[in-house]
Amino acid sequence: MMIEKLEIEAFGGLKDYTLTLGPGFHYLYGENEAGKSTLCAFLSAMLYGFPKGKTSGRDERRLYMPWGESKMSGSLHFSAEGKQYILTRKFGKTAKGDSCTLLSAEDWQALPIAPEEIGERFLGVGAEAFRKTLYISQLGAAFEKGREDEIMTRLSNLEHAGDEDVSLQKALAELEKAQLELVSKTGRGGALSQLAAEIAALEEELLSVQQKHLSFRELLEQIKALTAELEAGGQEQKRLTEQRETAKRHEQFLARQKERMLRSETEKQLAAEEAALTKAQVELAAAEAEAKALAPAALLGTKALVDLAQKEAAEKAAALDAETCRALQKEVGQLETEAQQVAEARRPRANVFLLVMGVLLAGIGLTFGFLLSMLFLILIPVAAFLISISVFGTKNRRKARQEKEQRTEKLEEKRAALARFEAENPEARRRALREEMNAVLASAGAETIAELSQKIEAAGRLAAKTEVMQKELKRLEGSISQLSKKLQQLPELPKEEPVLYEGPGTEALTGLLEELQKKQIEKERLLAQKQALYETGFAGTKSMAMLQEALSDARERHKEMSFSYEAVSLARELLLLCSEELKSGFTPALSEKTGAIIERLTNGRYTEARVTDNYKMMMKTADDYEIVDSDFVSAGTYDLIYFALRLAVLKTLFPAVSLLILDDAFIQLDDARQKAAFSVLSEETEAQILYFSCHEPPAACACGKITYLKTYKERKGLE
Repeated sequence: MMIEKLEIEAFGGLKDYTLTLGPGFHYLYGENEAGKSTLCAFLSAMLYGFPKGKTSGRDERRLYMPWGESKMSGSLHFSAEGKQYILTRKFGKTAKGDSCTLLSAEDWQALPIAPEEIGERFLGVGAEAFRKTLYISQLGAAFEKGREDEIMTRLSNLEHAGDEDVSLQKALAELEKAQLELVSKTGRGGALSQLAAEIAALEEELLSVQQKHLSFRELLEQIKALTAELEAGGQEQKRLTEQRETAKRHEQFLARQKERMLRSETEKQLAAEEAALTKAQVELAAAEAEAKALAPAALLGTKALVDLAQKEAAEKAAALDAETCRALQKEVGQLETEAQQVAEARRPRANVFLLVMGVLLAGIGLTFGFLLSMLFLILIPVAAFLISISVFGTKNRRKARQEKEQRTEKLEEKRAALARFEAENPEARRRALREEMNAVLASAGAETIAELSQKIEAAGRLAAKTEVMQKELKRLEGSISQLSKKLQQLPELPKEEPVLYEGPGTEALTGLLEELQKKQIEKERLLAQKQALYETGFAGTKSMAMLQEALSDARERHKEMSFSYEAVSLARELLLLCSEELKSGFTPALSEKTGAIIERLTNGRYTEARVTDNYKMMMKTADDYEIVDSDFVSAGTYDLIYFALRLAVLKTLFPAVSLLILDDAFIQLDDARQKAAFSVLSEETEAQILYFSCHEPPAACACGKITYLKTYKERKGLE
């Protein structure tokens, strides 16, 4: 197995972290808290998960959970058996929150495998063996002097038991100790006997409490009834609360719907007002143009009309005077003619002539009228007239003289009147008035006073109409401004599905809830009183449920202890049978391989290594002069010989090591032994070796790839 890349979403102090690896030896170093031990723990957790309970006195799951988080996760890209895989894990606060997925990198198909089988499937060892062989944690290769659980005693049993922690002698001692803790040598002491006595006491106490409960049965029934009522009230509160929320959503929907309708109506009003404004502007412009055309007439006003009417009346009067003057002139002329005719009239002999002429004309008329033509009969009336004049002329002479006097008097009167009119010259006055009137009418573009009157009246109406239209225009502009502001204040809400609801409103439901809450409080107070009365009666007495739970737990523990005692007894008997076989079979071969590696690592100072019966490692110097106990060597040598023991175990158990993880395992070695240790590691050419350290790489490990691990501040660019 070879790890190609690890990606950490969140694990310990690492977040969004990626590390790319390859085959061979890798020296990964960085400052303290750069995440070296966290990376080692991440690799272990990805392959085997977190161990149940605590290991080395600490809870690793809790230790590596990021601060304030409830999960940690990451993925591992690796190759094994010629195939590529992607392993993804998520870890919760407990094992129930864990998840694991193994994908084939070729087709991204999930492979059916249990999470606890992944490490053993690709590395060939279980979780415990991995942590004691392929994974050497910081100060994990060496142990403090005098430590009972020495690594030699655990590894010497790995081949048969599959677990480094199995030490026969210690196991036998622990099993015997466990037996005595459960059952003493006399048979009357031990945890089992104590637990049996505890069960008897609990049974007796439970019986006493049950008897006491019988006497408080009625009170218990009341408490149960109140509890049920409170529960029903709580359900009703929940129902009313949900109903109130629905009513609230319904009312909010109606309010929004009202706002939408108000906005729609406002938009319609605004559009209508804007159309009316446009129309009013057009009409006002037309009225103003018309008023401009009538402006000259409007400037004259009604006073000019009155003046024109007066002038027209004066003109008519002047015309009448002129007409009268002409009539007088004609009459005077006629009178003068008549007077002249009267003055020239002949004496009575002239009447004979008229008589002769009348008779002659009458004869001619009659003669030629009957003979030639009836037209000659016209002469008969003329003849009659002449005859009458000649006959009556003499008689009317006096009358004629009187008429002459009257005509003369009348002529003088007419001449006097004519002289007055001619002095006033009415015709000239009429023409002057007409010219004045025509000038005024021409200035107003009218031909008659009636037309000018119509124009002045029309100009007045237009002025009034324009004033009204200007006021309407101003009103429309103000209305549009107000509607625009109102529209800006109204939110533009999208259409939504209606919230259907029929029932009381939020205020009514709030009142019902408050009333129900008061009843609930009153019932809670009453329940508290009855519970206090009940508990007073059981003062100093444990509850029945607590006693039943304690009794059930004690019985379960007694059952488990009994089973454990039988299992411990059987295990001790079997271990006693195989103890000698294990010592004689595996230990010599392991000691030989360990001695060979120690000789290389110590530059020949120690040539052999043995494990004594009391599980102590003994080494022999090169000159066979001294046998050295591992408890009496330096700390660096102690780490070195147990590192050699681990390598010997690996070479014994595995034909080829594919992966080895070391967390600063050589921190206590000097330069020469560090060089020897790195040299031994470099011989594992087929293995992927990950060595994590807080020191810069020494010259001894130049054979591999060196990677600097940045701190958190360096990764975030804070430094």
